[in-house]
Amino acid sequence: MKSLTTTVLLCALGLISLSATAHATVTAHGLFSDHTVLQRGKPCPVWGAATPNKTVTVVYNGQTKTTTSDATGAWRLALDAMTAKAAGSNMTITEAGSNTLTITDVVVGDVWMCGGQSNMGVNLGAGHDGATAAANYPGIRWMWVDNGGTFVAPDPLRSIKSTWKVCAPDNIGGFSAVAFYFARKIYLDQKAEIPLGLIGNAVGGTRIDPWLIQDGCTDIPVLAPLFKMDVMSGPFCLANTRIHPLAPFALKGLIWYQGENAENKNQSPDSYFLKEKGLYQGYKRLFGLDDFAMYVVQLPYWSPPPAGLNAIPDTQTDNWADVRIQQANVLGLHHGGAASALDVGDTIDLHPPDKLDVGERLALWALKNDYGRTTIVPSGPILKDVTVQGSKVTCTFDYVGSGLMIGYKESTPKVATVPLAGGVLKRFSIADAGGKWYDATATIVGDTVEVSSPSVAVPKKIAYAMWNNPSDGLDHIIRKEGLLYNVEGLPANTFYLDDVSAKFSVTASAGAGGTISPVGATTYLKRKTALYAITPKKGSYIQDVKVDGVAVGSVKNYTFDPLYAHHTIAATFAQTPPVYCITASVEGKGGTMSQVGNAPVKQGESRTFNIVPDGVNNAVVLIDGQPMGERHSFTFTDVRTDHTIAVSFKQNFTLTASAASGGEITPTGVTVVAAGDTPPTCSIRTQTGYKVKSVLVNGADQGPITRYAFAPAAANMTIAVEFESTPVYAVSGKVMAGDKPLAGAYVTLQTSIPQQVVTKEDGVFAFTASAGNYQVDVLSGNASYAPTSVAADVTHSRAALGEIKLPAELLKNCGFETNNWNGKWPDEAILCDAWTLVAPAKVNRYHAHKDNPNGYPGKWGLSPADGVAYQDMTLAAGTYRITFWVSGSERVDKSKVVVRLGKPLAVPPDKTKLEAISQNDGSLLDLTVVADPQFRDSARTLKSPVWWKEHRAYFTVAAAGTCRLSLCAQTPLLPGENREFAFDDLSIGAAESNAKGQSR
Repeated sequence: MKSLTTTVLLCALGLISLSATAHATVTAHGLFSDHTVLQRGKPCPVWGAATPNKTVTVVYNGQTKTTTSDATGAWRLALDAMTAKAAGSNMTITEAGSNTLTITDVVVGDVWMCGGQSNMGVNLGAGHDGATAAANYPGIRWMWVDNGGTFVAPDPLRSIKSTWKVCAPDNIGGFSAVAFYFARKIYLDQKAEIPLGLIGNAVGGTRIDPWLIQDGCTDIPVLAPLFKMDVMSGPFCLANTRIHPLAPFALKGLIWYQGENAENKNQSPDSYFLKEKGLYQGYKRLFGLDDFAMYVVQLPYWSPPPAGLNAIPDTQTDNWADVRIQQANVLGLHHGGAASALDVGDTIDLHPPDKLDVGERLALWALKNDYGRTTIVPSGPILKDVTVQGSKVTCTFDYVGSGLMIGYKESTPKVATVPLAGGVLKRFSIADAGGKWYDATATIVGDTVEVSSPSVAVPKKIAYAMWNNPSDGLDHIIRKEGLLYNVEGLPANTFYLDDVSAKFSVTASAGAGGTISPVGATTYLKRKTALYAITPKKGSYIQDVKVDGVAVGSVKNYTFDPLYAHHTIAATFAQTPPVYCITASVEGKGGTMSQVGNAPVKQGESRTFNIVPDGVNNAVVLIDGQPMGERHSFTFTDVRTDHTIAVSFKQNFTLTASAASGGEITPTGVTVVAAGDTPPTCSIRTQTGYKVKSVLVNGADQGPITRYAFAPAAANMTIAVEFESTPVYAVSGKVMAGDKPLAGAYVTLQTSIPQQVVTKEDGVFAFTASAGNYQVDVLSGNASYAPTSVAADVTHSRAALGEIKLPAELLKNCGFETNNWNGKWPDEAILCDAWTLVAPAKVNRYHAHKDNPNGYPGKWGLSPADGVAYQDMTLAAGTYRITFWVSGSERVDKSKVVVRLGKPLAVPPDKTKLEAISQNDGSLLDLTVVADPQFRDSARTLKSPVWWKEHRAYFTVAAAGTCRLSLCAQTPLLPGENREFAFDDLSIGAAESNAKGQSR
């Protein structure tokens, strides 16, 4: 066991009561609150705490179930499987001779875990106002997992503090947009007859490793190194705090949106898929679920395209394209699915705004597999096989649906995929025998795609969409370039074959008494997964399944991990179920386990082992030789092979950390550490105006240190920190721009240690520091215009910086030349952006704040001499739509932002109005401008940007001509915030037509 704070231990041992009778004896786990959704079609465990050795009775939906609390007061029972129940009713939980706990409005439906990182966490209120206002769906219930502020833990916790909420306009804005759209599509499709419970369990920026559950990784050899890693900084730590506390609540499945930060470490080229497999198995085993769905979101497109996007695919195993391939392999898991988001990404933002398509594409898998909609096509085309004839490669696909097509999808919610009749199919590449890549000609022929290049006589490799961003740069309007779709509008999956001839066979056979599917020899492409289902006939049982002659147990489903060799699989059956052995052992003293020795278990049964430390020790559990951390019980579910459980007990020690006034120490308070485990490293921070005076470790002074690492625990430990105040000095300075003083400017001095600036009085900053060179920020009005470096003598009580001369390069980058500047800095700055465009076409997305090597704010992306970014283009006669977004941080006042399209340096009175677009000679094209009154203006939960506006305008070109288009914005800039302003998603295209035939 790793270190664990006292508060974590208390949380782990506590059960949260959510009733008005919270003072009473009997309590329920935090999952059971008013508006709970119970899983239909499966036994539903209900559990909590009561007085030790008391009878507890649960009554719900015509069932009455009784159990007895154990010596610690814990109780658990299970309601029988129920059908869907949309009308809520009460559940009562009664302790004999004590109290009754009433939980109201409990329904029965399907419960979905909604996990991953920030794209699952982005809430509905972040730009989905219309959906939020209409979200009155009483059968959709939701909660975010709240573990009481404990982010990670070395061992599993037991409780949460969450409550269920009924989906309504006044609360759903705080829940996951992807999960909401997933549930809404199912709920409406099923005519609101099946309630849906959504458990939000996402943390931004996290990799898959900390979400893994140890139970699911024990039989995946590639993942064995995970069990030797530090849990607090590696695998399992988020599962300990956010998944374990929910078990064994009955679930339908998991929707999973993760992969942007794929892994901590790549254990193999396929380790991301293997970790998804471990995640899937972990849920099934921890929650005791025989059937469990897992539907994952494949990564969307992201990032600007590589320079001059060409035929050379990006085949590295750690890029987004390869992660998409591994995510598609989830289809090799029983009840697995993968929803492509390839065409609904964003060039700059890791959080693309289109969550509607993502959620509804996930729902397609659920509707097909779980809600009887068997004719639904849930996926775009997925490569099935390739054949080579001469210089031509023919690709065949699964999930063709109603047929293949060339299409284009704007990454905007509610905008359908556009078929490009007669279009050009792009992003196919092939390589010759020497491995040299060429852009390929790809042609749809029936349900296949034929790929070739005049430069390749003998194809060796083939790839499709094998870039982080294969969508960027497609000219879908003029040249009608597009990606591969099925007619249902779903994009084809990325694929890459390093050898078109590399194929492997799996030969499957079944003895009398059952079947295996598929049977016989089946050929697969290299790196594909393969799922086999073993089914006994009535009256028979699976006796054994052997893969390549090695027994893997009497499994009902077997997944071949990505294939690199030929394999065999053979199933045998018998009239009686096999019996397996669980070998249980306890090493040393310090506690007990409910059963030791050899425990026989029939096929498909479960067996629970309860572990009780003696109070001064903790239990370390090994399952099949792999460490599970501290457990108070372990359940083997659906046993189909032999297992072992080994328990040992370790003495606990304490680390007590304290800090006096003037700073802080982390961790603080009492941390429990098992004998032999390494305590957490202690970090010390000072407050402004203080420094460390002494650090006493077990009573011995270590001096003014800021970190201390303890040796493995062998006794109780203490660390105490004292601080003392430091002298305060003042600095003043005069800011010069060329040979003129900068009117109204003042300086701040940033020292090497953050948060040392104390006060500002009359333009003088007091600070604490030692002598040396420091960064000086020069400020005037509302904007910051440095930094530059000066030498400051701070050994005296007051240090004068003297004149600070701003370099010419700084002035140039800020858009002001010294020869025509009056010395006063303006309160507003003009930001311009440059782009490459052949209109009418979608423009690559770029931010206005281009990186400047000198780090100076002001104008970026300036190409012409007058500092105005523009693009010349030729427009045919017709009506066009221009759409773009302007976004900024919370410290940029959006009400004062003026956006201008067209003639530079003039501010229109209407902030959403498109100005005239001038030709190169200065004359105007005949333009009719229509301002769009609709724009979005919403609070966002993301830190940056936190607001954005959508601008849309229309103009008519009466006669063809070459015009010049510029895009600028004028906005007040606040100190340190002028970089947090951007133009996004600029696009020019043919205007839509409304029902009256008018262009809009």
